[in-house]
Amino acid sequence: MAGTHPSGPGAPIVRPPTPERRPVRLEAHGDVRVDDWYWLRDKDDPAVISHLEAENAYTEAALSGTDRLRQALYDEMVARIEETDLSVPVRKGPWLYYGRTVEGSSYGIHCRRQVGAGGPGHDGTDSGAPRPAGSPNGRPEGEEVLLDENELARGHEYFAVGNLEVSPDHRWLAYSTDTTGGERYTMRFTDLSTGQATAEVLEDTSYGVAWANDNATVFYVRVDDAMRPYQVWRHRVGTEADADTLVYEEPDHRFYVGVGRTKDDRYVLLGLDSKVTSEYRALRADDPEGRFAVIEPRRQGIEYTVDHDRGDPSTGRDGRFLIVTNDGAE
Repeated sequence: MAGTHPSGPGAPIVRPPTPERRPVRLEAHGDVRVDDWYWLRDKDDPAVISHLEAENAYTEAALSGTDRLRQALYDEMVARIEETDLSVPVRKGPWLYYGRTVEGSSYGIHCRRQVGAGGPGHDGTDSGAPRPAGSPNGRPEGEEVLLDENELARGHEYFAVGNLEVSPDHRWLAYSTDTTGGERYTMRFTDLSTGQATAEVLEDTSYGVAWANDNATVFYVRVDDAMRPYQVWRHRVGTEADADTLVYEEPDHRFYVGVGRTKDDRYVLLGLDSKVTSEYRALRADDPEGRFAVIEPRRQGIEYTVDHDRGDPSTGRDGRFLIVTNDGAE
């Protein structure tokens, strides 16, 4: 392979590292293939780490003549980003929930404040982000910090939040974090009235969480060895994970499981989706230990989504499920 002049003609040629070939025979469904670089999958292998370090060193050497240009591009991009900012608030009951970022910090801060406090934008009627004056770093007065990702990320090379959901009575926060990049999240719970975390820790959870209306029961998702979301579990806040109940397990490897709530907060939905087929099951949020009922059984090639309309007591109209589907349509 041709070399690279890191600083133009006349400079020493830098050659990229070449990984060693280690043929591995792989067979599946009667098909055989040989992968010479299968060994690079093992991120804990010292040889893999050594090769990655050599690639990084090669990249730095090859681009060494562009240091000033790279710094100029970085400075220009940063100058166009408003690092200290607040998101548009979303009203839920007596609270406004929003996110906030602070210049110099790498992660967001999840916050709330009571409706009507803090001036324009905090009564839920203004579509603009809240920006009350008189607080450092744009922090509104009376703000409650639900979760500061910067604090949780301290000491970790990688950090991500998977789920963040407040209970219907606004007392409990369920959130999950990943510090490895493996997308197997650890779920924890915080009592927002005291700021204290509970003792239980739920390991190997995935995206998707839904509170029941008792403000104590949480439904969450787990993945299998292939990282397919395939189980929904029920947990009661204040109890150990060993006491959790498996609510549903999907045996068909084509389908992925998800869980959430309807917009009117009356139902917990269990969604099952493949690339071309859907199935939803519903459970009354007031009956967390009940059974999920199938709304429409899966049919190959038929997709649909579900929400619920709570109805109108003033007119006597009952609530109903609203379904959008490709059944009979393109």
